[in-house]
Amino acid sequence: MRRLLFAALLAGLLPAFASERQQRFAFALPEAEGRISLGVFDSTGTLRRTLYVSAAESDFTIGLNGLVASWDGRDDFGQPLPAGQYRIRGYLVTDDLKAEGIAYHFNDWVDDENAPRITRIDDFRKQPGGLVVLAQSLNDPHPLVFRFDQLRGFLWTTSLGAAVPPGTVAEEATGEPRYHLAQLPQVNDSSSSTKKRLLATTEHYAAVLVPDMLYLLDMNAGTVIGTQANKFPQMECLAGSQDALVLGIETGLTTIALPSLEMSGELDAPIPFDALAVNGQQMLGASASYWQVWGATDSKWEQLPLTIAASSLSFGFGDTFWVTAIDEKDGKPFTGQFNKHGEFLRSYRDEFLPVRVCASTAIEEIAVLEKSGATQRLRVLSLGATSTNSPGEWVVDFEKVIQSCENFGIVKGKLVADAGTVPQIDHVEVSLSAGGLSASAQKLAVRVTSDHAGLWLATKSGLRLAFLASQPNVRRVVLEFRPDKKMLIVYAGDGAVVAEYAVKGLGTIVEIDAGEVELP
Repeated sequence: MRRLLFAALLAGLLPAFASERQQRFAFALPEAEGRISLGVFDSTGTLRRTLYVSAAESDFTIGLNGLVASWDGRDDFGQPLPAGQYRIRGYLVTDDLKAEGIAYHFNDWVDDENAPRITRIDDFRKQPGGLVVLAQSLNDPHPLVFRFDQLRGFLWTTSLGAAVPPGTVAEEATGEPRYHLAQLPQVNDSSSSTKKRLLATTEHYAAVLVPDMLYLLDMNAGTVIGTQANKFPQMECLAGSQDALVLGIETGLTTIALPSLEMSGELDAPIPFDALAVNGQQMLGASASYWQVWGATDSKWEQLPLTIAASSLSFGFGDTFWVTAIDEKDGKPFTGQFNKHGEFLRSYRDEFLPVRVCASTAIEEIAVLEKSGATQRLRVLSLGATSTNSPGEWVVDFEKVIQSCENFGIVKGKLVADAGTVPQIDHVEVSLSAGGLSASAQKLAVRVTSDHAGLWLATKSGLRLAFLASQPNVRRVVLEFRPDKKMLIVYAGDGAVVAEYAVKGLGTIVEIDAGEVELP
């Protein structure tokens, strides 16, 4: 009963208490036009309450002495602030302050805000005019598959975070798929002890094999048209022929029919392969641990006279094939072309280390995935002709680079992917505008913050002034001030790419002072 009486008494006092602490204030509007941000600061200059962020003049009441607003005496967490003196001030940001996107750095796959945030390439296959790539992407633990055309860009992207229930196959790729990605249950491969992810392609399909699941995608649309539980978790290599997949396991080779995904047979192999290529009735297999390469026509295997540790194999133009391998003679990795008898023809070497090669069987063209430390590079190269009969130097027709850039920064005036322990600028001082009311020589310390929506220009104390750009999931911001151009350069990284913005019009910010209020 006492509790009920106390609660009733308190309820009766709260409106009077709230009304007593409600503070009305007015401020003169500068002659400039723009958006208004206001905050409540305590005696130490700490921002205790954000009242308005980028508000319009219509958001306020027009009074005799300017614009009128009120404050309920609470902080940003809704808690009553202690009694005392508080100052209400803020800034007007004119429409002359604008942020312009300049460039993306350290990830050539990202060229606009809608591009997938690819962080690493696991596997790829070359297709006429482009590539099919198996990759990892930012904020998604599931494999990402995409088809990229060298002229048209991304044709489709598919995250394998959802899939058709195991054992089901959709209609033929020429018809309407029975299942759509957004409607399907999630399949997570994170529980497996191995993380090996493999890709194979045919004219009509792309197949992705992860430890727990085999996915079949339509090559034209990128839709998942079938899945099958992976019965061979210790898979080593995968290749695609016209109507089947060939899977290399420890005990030999297994074929899987397309598009049914049913096991259609087993093939003998002379040794366990960890690299495989198929071209019609021809097959190539290699083992890095055995330092052997084998070739077969109609399943009749013959060891080739090569002593290399091959990490990938691909049939090439004419009766040739390509490898990425380590040479036993000098212990150095290389990308090399051989004829069908295993005789060396030519090589492609660079300061980057080769990981995988995919060659064209129609022309002298190869695509090579390479690495240098934490940097990956995917190139498409062709042989330039020095005469009508002899090939010349390698010509780079296409190139995309991914650099690890989580610790990017400015070092000696240059943006670098890894700034080490070099301190970075997190705020700058800009000159305020007088706003047409009086002369002003004041400075304002500003920084750039981020939330789920994107980037904000804010005061060093934390009052947000203006929205700059839509870039979610920003993890790191580095600033570079160019006072000669009155421009702030903002570098914002999300872990996959660093976006560069130029902020102009900083000298048009006008200070607003609504004076002090006494909070009882």
